[in-house]
Amino acid sequence: MGGVGKARALLTTASIAVVLLTISLIASVSGLRVELGEAKLALKGDAIGTSVPFAIVNRGAYDVEDFSIEFVLVNSSGAIVTSNNIVIPLIAAGHTHSGEMPFDINVTGLVSRGLYYNLFHDDDFELSFRISYKYGSISSLPLFRFLPRYPLVGFTVEGSSTMAWSAPLKGLHIDAGVGEPLRSDDAVTLPVLVYVSYPGALHARGVPLHVSLHDAGTGDVIAEDDAEVDLEPGMTRFVLYFTVEEEALAEIDGLVIRVETLGMAVLKQVRY
Repeated sequence: MGGVGKARALLTTASIAVVLLTISLIASVSGLRVELGEAKLALKGDAIGTSVPFAIVNRGAYDVEDFSIEFVLVNSSGAIVTSNNIVIPLIAAGHTHSGEMPFDINVTGLVSRGLYYNLFHDDDFELSFRISYKYGSISSLPLFRFLPRYPLVGFTVEGSSTMAWSAPLKGLHIDAGVGEPLRSDDAVTLPVLVYVSYPGALHARGVPLHVSLHDAGTGDVIAEDDAEVDLEPGMTRFVLYFTVEEEALAEIDGLVIRVETLGMAVLKQVRY
């Protein structure tokens, strides 16, 4: 894992740890204890993956019901980046529930939501949480097991923590060119080469790419096409083929390639 990836993952883990510590302090009021394990960090293709093992120990005299932990991560504009929710139906008195809280920030998800700004720019995210559970049902006591469950007390607590975001595609560069034309009858097939490069460690899947060919003199569109591509750190090359009538090419003053992706556009005048 690269330095930037480690820093970003550690910030994510630290934010979640603060939230879980808050949960632990709140839960202790009703005899609960939340134990945290060592966070597991990974860059998983197109996502920063964080998983925090936890155990909820119910030392109280009553069962805990409908224990829910909800995380929502939003950017500085209020758009949802990712969310997660865990519900534990029952933690019986004197028992422990163990599990893991997975939390992924997915680059492909940012693309699909149109959150292009956060692909290229650092930001301050807000990690908000909501904890709720029910407690105090008299049927938790051995002598009253036969009674229906009616918890006497319900707890709901909300809070938030700020998390610094480091843009995964910062420094992205696009270039384009034309390969050797293929002539057939009265048409010419132009292989258009698109190069996308960026530093970092995360992939991006299903990125929309729009490529169009224009008359350099008039700006008129000669041909265009759409594709979905997968980006990888370093250099990625794509080839799109455009078939144009040779007569149309003979009448233009030059050729301009326009590449549009992720809210940005690049123009490149080429010879063919």
